[in-house]
Amino acid sequence: MSSPAPSAARSVKWLEASAYVVIFGVALWLRVNHLDNRVMHGDEAVHAVKLGALLERGVYDYDPHEYHGPTPYYLALIAAKLRGQSTLASLDEWTLRIGPALVSSLGVLAPVIVRCGLTPSGALLAAVWLAVSPSLVFYSRYFIQEPVLSALTVLAICAGWRGLRHRSVMWGGVSGVAAGAMVATKETAAIAIVTALIAAIGAWAMYRPGGRAVSGESGVAPGPRSARSVALPIGAGVAAAFITLFLLITNFGRSPGEFFDVFRAVAIYTHRGVGGEGLHLHPFGYYLLMLVCWRASDGGPIWSEAPLVMFALVGAVAGFTGWGRHPVGRRSDAKSTARLLPRAPFKVFLSAFVILLTLAYSAIPYKTPWSMTQFVAPMALLAGLGASVVLRGPMLVRAIGIIGLTGAIAFATMQSRRATTDFENSYRNPYVYAHPLRDVVHMATFVEQLANCGDRGRATRIDVIHPNPWPLPWYLRRLTRVGWWEDEQAWRAFVARHGEAPIRIRAFLPDEAFPSVEPCWTYGLRPDATLLLCVEPDLYERFAERAAKATR
Repeated sequence: MSSPAPSAARSVKWLEASAYVVIFGVALWLRVNHLDNRVMHGDEAVHAVKLGALLERGVYDYDPHEYHGPTPYYLALIAAKLRGQSTLASLDEWTLRIGPALVSSLGVLAPVIVRCGLTPSGALLAAVWLAVSPSLVFYSRYFIQEPVLSALTVLAICAGWRGLRHRSVMWGGVSGVAAGAMVATKETAAIAIVTALIAAIGAWAMYRPGGRAVSGESGVAPGPRSARSVALPIGAGVAAAFITLFLLITNFGRSPGEFFDVFRAVAIYTHRGVGGEGLHLHPFGYYLLMLVCWRASDGGPIWSEAPLVMFALVGAVAGFTGWGRHPVGRRSDAKSTARLLPRAPFKVFLSAFVILLTLAYSAIPYKTPWSMTQFVAPMALLAGLGASVVLRGPMLVRAIGIIGLTGAIAFATMQSRRATTDFENSYRNPYVYAHPLRDVVHMATFVEQLANCGDRGRATRIDVIHPNPWPLPWYLRRLTRVGWWEDEQAWRAFVARHGEAPIRIRAFLPDEAFPSVEPCWTYGLRPDATLLLCVEPDLYERFAERAAKATR
């Protein structure tokens, strides 16, 4: 007959596993519900066109100067194959966005890998923060590199620490695969990797055998590890990282020469980020102010991830000082005490890593909101640790902590839902940045209807003259004869030789007189950019006649 203790332990494990399933379900629901509703961002459209080349020609050419790595393309390629989509014209928003959304959802389960390092409750609460953080949820619904990168970052540090903690070659390899995929996803992953190395060295120095113990626990230190036992997971990780990076960057070995371009790209993006030139330059506190409290200048709701930041600060204090851990004297047997103490190095590492990574991204002048997910995701791990410390405090602290934590999680979930529904295209949402207006969708639909009324149908010639028309190429992808010009003089030279197109789209300036010779309409591209659509009178008459017949 089994004793009650093992039975109770099994019940706790089942409850814990069930909790992770629920958390994953919430994360998935927040990330995939109405995934195709939002207007395509310009960056998403650029990646979609590159994916079209990979889909139609089976070719991926790595560009060290632009577009970053191919990992999101491979994810979308799998989704496209499963859905029977083989051309750019056949793709849709759901196919593009489902890969990052799924990877981000799976990323909420990564804390279970370091369950012993964060404590069981800390790992569970970290998963909750990863699941409901508004910034992580919002950008996980984008076809860009950042949601994949943030999930891989969490996996890399969790698997890496488990590999070292348990001297596991397998977990070292998993960490290496994640690290290699990080760089193959976006070259700025080098910032997180270097920061992690610095934090790991610092944690080792504070907790090395023969050195002082963390948290003032002098005289109690983990036993020495042989160089070989530590070298094996590290070696496996390094090898796995380079193999993964090589396979992803070179299109699985088809273009081996492009492997070295990724190292050149790291230098290029580093110079671009710290050079302080071009667009997207913001002050040091840009990210943190957005996280703590943000409201649009013309009103709207208040947005805040301050609870996550505050619990992360508690976690950092606990990590560095040992505050909130069971004092050695409270453990009656030496075995349980020894089992508790080796958890401290991960807390020191995680605290240092999150602080250094946040400072690094804040110090870089070039800032885009989606980039902050790179440090918000590890910050969620630290917030889980902080929340678990509060819940292990005295009864009054615990009661206040439970109420505060419940409210904070509910508030974050509500914000995530609001950001991805009512405010998904609104500039009253702090995460909406350089985003196109829904007018683009209306205009593209109208242009396609006009083209279908022409003699050549979707092969009707359309000229677009604009230095930055994205995401228009995505919305006009089903039309086969669209010409793109950044410079109006070059377009006029082309028109002098070939005549005007029946449909023309160009920039409309604020002080420009509205054309009166032919049918024209204005559409908003972005808040600071307006498009002018002009149509040949004969073509518009055909459209009007067809529309009139359809309404009879």
